[in-house]
Amino acid sequence: MLLTPMEYLILRFCGRAVTDATMAGGTMLYDLTERRRSGALCRRFGIAEEKLPEILPTTTAAGYLNEETKERTGLTGEVTVAVGAQDQKIAAYGLGLENGTATVSLGTARALEIPCSGRSGELPSFVFDAGDGERYLLEGCINTFGAAIKWLRDQVCAGMSYREMDRMAEGVSAGSGGVRFYPHLSGQSTPHFGKKLPSGWQGITLRTTRAELIHSVYEGLACEIRLNLEAAERAGARVTRLKLFGGGSKSDILCRILCDICGTEITAYDFAEICSFGAAKSVCVCHCRLTGVCREENPPFSVPASEERLYVPIENDSDALYRRYTEGLTV
Repeated sequence: MLLTPMEYLILRFCGRAVTDATMAGGTMLYDLTERRRSGALCRRFGIAEEKLPEILPTTTAAGYLNEETKERTGLTGEVTVAVGAQDQKIAAYGLGLENGTATVSLGTARALEIPCSGRSGELPSFVFDAGDGERYLLEGCINTFGAAIKWLRDQVCAGMSYREMDRMAEGVSAGSGGVRFYPHLSGQSTPHFGKKLPSGWQGITLRTTRAELIHSVYEGLACEIRLNLEAAERAGARVTRLKLFGGGSKSDILCRILCDICGTEITAYDFAEICSFGAAKSVCVCHCRLTGVCREENPPFSVPASEERLYVPIENDSDALYRRYTEGLTV
């Protein structure tokens, strides 16, 4: 068998080789139009389809935990094993896949998951099936989101904590004193494939302060998210709300900048384990369908309100700031 780590674990857990459409899509052997494995691509690259796992909805029961695994883990009884999904997709599922709402993981990289009725020619497109109907998810990515902030801390703000950097940035007005930052520190990201991009700062003068440098990094990262949202809009998605999680969502000033530049309402989650939360939700829904113990359309999973912070955009010159940023993308 040819298996990803997730698929291998499922095989070891219950003896069945299965996967979902998001993991299959990541192999580049999935037909997005036909919503199944591409026999043509498998033949083109000499891959035997029978060596690949069966594709099932995310909340399907792959089987039950075998005795060997129960002995190793200390679990007892009949333990359901759900199929699951790729990490960012299962996190989006945990927070709720709603039209008009995108989930944004603010980690070392940034992953943006956007429900859409169609595919995009600018953003990677995936099929997500939680057992309640297939839908498209568009994915935007900034390769160096948290990595750019860490680089800033290590190289420009040595000895400072992220909280101290935030406090400095809070005293800076929108536009960062004319300084712009382009976060393409490790090459292309969406929606820029095939383009030569600037990286680093533009507009630095002798009057530029370290606080403005910090603020400009946050603004540059926010502008990149807006670029991805606009690419999704061209594919038919209209996003009016963002759900943020991951390390970057802890920064109040970063969340406020994102809210104003993107012009969308934002919910930021302090709850750390969103991916695990989504995986647990998928197992819960799977178990509900198998047993009828709870209503499958309303599984007992929701992030506590105490873990949420709400941001609403305010009137400012963010559109002009964004235009200056995009004009500087031409190199």
